[in-house]
This record gives sequence, C-alpha cells and structure tokens, in this order.
Amino acid sequence: MKLVIDSSVSLKWWLDDEEFIDNARLLLKKVIDGDVKLILPELWYYEVANGIMTAVRRNRISEKLSLKFIEELYAVPVEQCQIIPHINKIYKAATRYKYAIYDMTYLIVAELENIPFITGDKKLFNTLKNTKPFVRYLSDL
Repeated sequence: MKLVIDSSVSLKWWLDDEEFIDNARLLLKKVIDGDVKLILPELWYYEVANGIMTAVRRNRISEKLSLKFIEELYAVPVEQCQIIPHINKIYKAATRYKYAIYDMTYLIVAELENIPFITGDKKLFNTLKNTKPFVRYLSDL
C-alpha cells in the first residue's frame, strides 16, 4: 500500500504528548516492515525537522533526544515526489482551501499519485473531507 502523510502524522512517532500516537507508530512500523510505502515531497523532511526543533524550544523534548529523532527521521524509507512541476496546482489548492502551500503540497502529491493522504490535523481533514475523499484522518486508521 502507498500513502502520503504529512508532518502532523510523522511528529507523533517521536512526541509522546500527542494524540493518536499509537495509530502513528503502527503506521511507522508498517513502513519499516515494508507493508506501506510513503510517497512524500522533500518538504516533509524540513517540516518534520522543524517540528522537532519547535518541540525542543517548547521544552517538550531535550536537545539530545531531538538529535536522535533527526537521525531516525532520515532513516525512514521514503520515495520522494518532485513538486516543483506542480506548484501551480499546489497554489490553486492553497487558494481554494485557504491553507498554506506546504499543507496543500501533500494533498496534491496524493492526488497525482492517486493514493490516500493521511493527516493528523483535524481542521485540515474537516476542510478537505467532503471534496477529497482520499483524505483520511489518522484516528480512522
């Protein structure tokens, strides 16, 4: 099975104070075991690394732990999808749904690949669920 996930799902792999961490970690196990293949934009690495850094700044995790998480991040098997050729579609989606370009990047990757997009962002899910049936909320896995 192939999936697109956003950073709201990935950060739950490491941050213990998030909701639905069991769902997220089960998904990670399936990725590591080869049962699930992640198709993601390069942007994903930057977003997750930024989320880890933000967790340090907010004293949710230590600097030492963050460095371990960054190493683990780059060990996650991911197939990268080039997004630059699709920036126009991404921009139009961001305008339509009134969301940031980076959020809509995951949506467009899923649309282009014709695969599900899993998010842990309830507001984003609620915005997209009626028009994009391939978008799923992490708790529903």
